[in-house]
Amino acid sequence: MATFTLLLSQPLSDANNVINLMGFAQAARIAGHDITSVFCYQAGTEFANQLQVLPSDEPNIRKQLKSFCQQHGIALEVCISAANRRGVISDEDASDNDLAHHSLDPDFALVGLGELAQHLQRSDRVVQF
Repeated sequence: MATFTLLLSQPLSDANNVINLMGFAQAARIAGHDITSVFCYQAGTEFANQLQVLPSDEPNIRKQLKSFCQQHGIALEVCISAANRRGVISDEDASDNDLAHHSLDPDFALVGLGELAQHLQRSDRVVQF
């Protein structure tokens, strides 16, 4: 049995990428492997922006990812620096910077790259999507 960390670095508009991530995670779980985290980095931080609205004729891939991770007990984490650069702001950061609203989806945990480093040490494999 192996332990995997999944690194999501592609934007929300790349739905096929996330479908592949969920398919891989599903197959890994069925094979008895453990998925510790989906770590959103770079453009992947868009997934944590709850204010981004998708066109109604497209599947809500963010909702699907959140549901999948909740169902399988997989943590959703987002790099705080990369997220802030892309307008993904926590309630606390919005308040500290006199912003009217926050945009961080509550199902995502804002973490630093140190958390990713810990995942790298504890995981047998890291797979980037």
